Amino acid sequence: MARSDASIFGDFSGRIVNLVVYKLNGKTVIRIRPNTTKRKPSVLQKQNRDDFAHVMHYIRGLRQIVDSGYYDISEAHYAFHTALSANLKAYKAAGRPESAEWLKLSEGTRLGAPDLQLEALENNRYRITWGKPLRDYWQGRYDRVIIVALNNSDDSHRYTESQSTLRSQGEAILEVQVVSPGDEIYFFIFFQDVDDSLRKKNAVNVSCSQFIGTAIIAE
Repeated sequence: MARSDASIFGDFSGRIVNLVVYKLNGKTVIRIRPNTTKRKPSVLQKQNRDDFAHVMHYIRGLRQIVDSGYYDISEAHYAFHTALSANLKAYKAAGRPESAEWLKLSEGTRLGAPDLQLEALENNRYRITWGKPLRDYWQGRYDRVIIVALNNSDDSHRYTESQSTLRSQGEAILEVQVVSPGDEIYFFIFFQDVDDSLRKKNAVNVSCSQFIGTAIIAE
């Protein structure tokens, strides 16, 4: 907003394009006209915004995990942005479900594992087992195993992780933290050569994450 005692507009008052000119206490006031246009988003625009907000809510809570899981395939982009883009595509491709199987916590060409099994133990503890890769290529006995248990019933999508197990051990036991009876927990796993990842980015350093299964916290 501007004021002038000797306005170049003289005694004029009114609108000129996006400017409003008027007198206030004997002075000429020039104000930018507020933009009152309120265009409603199209159905597609609203859907895209809703999709982005939904996926962002998950990925933001899992940032430390996806930063590691997408580090090796991120080039000019940040790992988080690469993860967000990949998960937006995965969520849409899955048909926008309320469940969380579509989540992709990592992406790479390292081998995952077949025969994934989830077994409930006592006191919110779970045993996860995995078989050997189908072919002996781009995997190592000493790959670090990253297991994530995501609470899909919690608005903050809190999770418990384990990174202390090696592929050669064939199993890990994870105690799920911060849960309530009836909570739905989703389990994911991926494998990573951490040493090589620290030396040089390469898609072969990490496997694509795999969905293991779900569990309901007992009453």
